[in-house]
Amino acid sequence: MPTTLISVIGKPRSGRYNHAKYRLHDEVIETDFFFLPLLKHYQPQKFYLIGTQDSIWTIVDQVREQEGFDYESVIVPFGINAEEIWQIFERIVQLPLEGQELIIDITHGFRAIPVAVFMAVLYFQTVKQDVWVKDILYGNYDARDPHTGIAPVVHLTSLLDMNEWIRAARRFVQYGDGDLLIKKMATRLPDEKPYQAFLKAFREFVLNLQLNFVSQIPGAARQLQTTLQREVKNSLLGIPTYRLLHPLIQERLRMFTCDEPEWKKQWRVADWFFRNHQYSQALIVLRETLITFTCNLLEMNATNIKNRESKASHLHTVMVYKDDKRELEKKKYTKIQIEEIQKKLNEAEKTIGQELYDQWTKLILEVSEARNTVGHALMRGLSKNERINPEEQIHHLREWLQESLTIFEKLLGLVDQSKNRLVQQLNDVLAIIEGKHVRVFLIVNEGIHPILLDLQRQYGEDIRYEVITRGNLGLEEELEVVQRTREVVQKYQGAEFVIVPSGLPYLITVVYNTVYQITSKHPIYLQLDREKGCYVEKILDPRKLMI
Repeated sequence: MPTTLISVIGKPRSGRYNHAKYRLHDEVIETDFFFLPLLKHYQPQKFYLIGTQDSIWTIVDQVREQEGFDYESVIVPFGINAEEIWQIFERIVQLPLEGQELIIDITHGFRAIPVAVFMAVLYFQTVKQDVWVKDILYGNYDARDPHTGIAPVVHLTSLLDMNEWIRAARRFVQYGDGDLLIKKMATRLPDEKPYQAFLKAFREFVLNLQLNFVSQIPGAARQLQTTLQREVKNSLLGIPTYRLLHPLIQERLRMFTCDEPEWKKQWRVADWFFRNHQYSQALIVLRETLITFTCNLLEMNATNIKNRESKASHLHTVMVYKDDKRELEKKKYTKIQIEEIQKKLNEAEKTIGQELYDQWTKLILEVSEARNTVGHALMRGLSKNERINPEEQIHHLREWLQESLTIFEKLLGLVDQSKNRLVQQLNDVLAIIEGKHVRVFLIVNEGIHPILLDLQRQYGEDIRYEVITRGNLGLEEELEVVQRTREVVQKYQGAEFVIVPSGLPYLITVVYNTVYQITSKHPIYLQLDREKGCYVEKILDPRKLMI
């Protein structure tokens, strides 16, 4: 690879630099220009000499004629203010150095020039990565040995390594990008099983962060902690540049391994993404956190896709559109299902209070819409004149994160009785969403026996029921019974009908047949078990009876 030497030249007070002895690669060389032994040792293809207009260029030219080397001057300002320092930096980084291996010498620099050169080196290291810095040298004349007169040559590449570690830590702590950190650790750890297991676990943890595999992040963090055994930890702490980073890494791991509910872990991930300016990731995770919270509240397995999408997500939808029948009809719910959903959710609203219910559902709606806008940006159908303000979205995201934590804590802080009632009410809604039919009890001949009271004792006081006939009607009123049954069945279209008999068997048969003719489904038939004192449910489908 072609080598380029970049050196700095100034203007010493005496008009010329003092002769000094330098030990370079086990060879002691006496010279007044430190770049001369560098030219001899490295034999660069290109030599740039950086200095001001007042630098000792005349003397340099004299030495050039004597020693037989060539150079290209790079004239820079003195660096007495911020603008001039920037000009020095810019002049250096604009040099044609692509594909070059650099040797940097700052021995004869003064004022801000060596600092600007070092900053340029950092630029090459982090931005212009088609340039490689092999060494940075400083011949420390003032620190020469009082007996031998030999001045030490300081290799400053350790500062580059330090900067690499700092950059690696920043990328990991702020963005979850651990690629550089893993690379730095791998160069300092032995190629043995415990150390390789640690690096592998670290890589798994980082990949889960980068791919936003929220459910796997805590497990990967715990596995990483497990592999950080004593010998591995001691080896890492033996690296000076790592010691300062260790507490920061441990803090991140503790964040993801706390013994907390799944929703809280996910909330921490969303908050971490937000604080590190990864807003789309934060929004995606927050939306999933809302779903996970509902799964946890209802004691459902939050990692089960059916629980998340077919249950919790659908439950969120009906909660948001509780009072909007049109939206609920779009979900293909029947009239009776919509009525029951609204009834149960109104009860849930009373249980936790309208204000908390509205806050919860508003949060669900806004986060879901924002997440869809981010996730389907090219398919949202926005017109050319419509524009989403990103700063407003970030502001809202900050509010949603805080509001979600407050709302969750309020819901979990309900007294047990209220919380249990809320869970039951939401589970009732889920049962309706999942296709469980709403039952309507058709009472035939109410008044002969206290049928309604018996039903309420067995099935609950909030059952839906309709009285088809009261008392024993005559056979000639069969048409009346048919008409009344039709009205009820049409009113509760989509419900599961249960016939509660009493009195004339003939009228019971009329009701049964009418329901079957309209719905093409056999209704449930209740038969009173007098010994047990309760109703027994039966299906009078002849095919099932034969089986």
